[in-house]
Amino acid sequence: MPFDRVTLSGRYFNRRDEVAADWRRTFLLGGFLAVIDVLISTIVGYVVYKTFKGYFINPVELGFYCNDATIRHPWRPNTISPGALIATIIGTTPLIICVAETLLFRLSQGVNLLPKWVRSCTFEYLKFIIGFSICISVMEVFKCTFGRLRPYFIDVCVPDWTKIDCSIENNFVPGIFLHAHCTGDPIRIRNARSSFPSGHAAAAAFYAVYIVFYLYRVARAGFTRLIEGVTVLMGLLVMGWTLFVLVTRITDNRHHVNDVIFGSGLGIGFALLTHSLLTRQHIYEEREIKRKIKFE
Repeated sequence: MPFDRVTLSGRYFNRRDEVAADWRRTFLLGGFLAVIDVLISTIVGYVVYKTFKGYFINPVELGFYCNDATIRHPWRPNTISPGALIATIIGTTPLIICVAETLLFRLSQGVNLLPKWVRSCTFEYLKFIIGFSICISVMEVFKCTFGRLRPYFIDVCVPDWTKIDCSIENNFVPGIFLHAHCTGDPIRIRNARSSFPSGHAAAAAFYAVYIVFYLYRVARAGFTRLIEGVTVLMGLLVMGWTLFVLVTRITDNRHHVNDVIFGSGLGIGFALLTHSLLTRQHIYEEREIKRKIKFE
């Protein structure tokens, strides 16, 4: 695994003689180093995303046609806020991974199973964080490149209609001219210029597809009713929550339908790419363990 050489926990667990000597020390120190690895990767991903969003690029200032009814919907609060979305994804992913790895290792045999379990949980989560961070950063670049107006744009722009000519329905109002005559909150106006693609959809779709593919690999490797039942249940819960997120982005007037579709496709694509690039085909070989129960 490449993570063995670039992470604190990986380098520690490679010291096999010391790891095998004391399982308590292994669990405490290895677990602590794993938490440090996760915190570092999470912080780096967050900083990269915020840097792209707040400093390097700003949305293109597109104009609109006076008779465009698709951007005249009322502003509504988020059913699922960005903070709640990220907290749910970042919080439940390690829990799901730890449960799945526990079930897998419970039916496995080998030496130093405890450090291998900690290492496996850590590395699976790091794979997720890396792919997720790249996905949302690329998504933000797309948002600013296209600068599509959200369905509630007019509501938060609060244009000074005395200075904008909409006497003819199909008149076009240039973006630069419109920016000068929006009287609403600048932060909301900037956000209203980033409809395409949907960030919520990209994040939720990445989360769902990554987790479902991961659980599928675990279930296929474990091949017991317990593992299959637990993984299917967790997968269904993740998929159900993701579909709810996608629907609310439309009902909250936050995105147009094709924003959500493209955002979902972006998340799915990055999830599949992350799996293909960072995951070995054989789940037991990757963890350096063997299946305890063999099936004909």
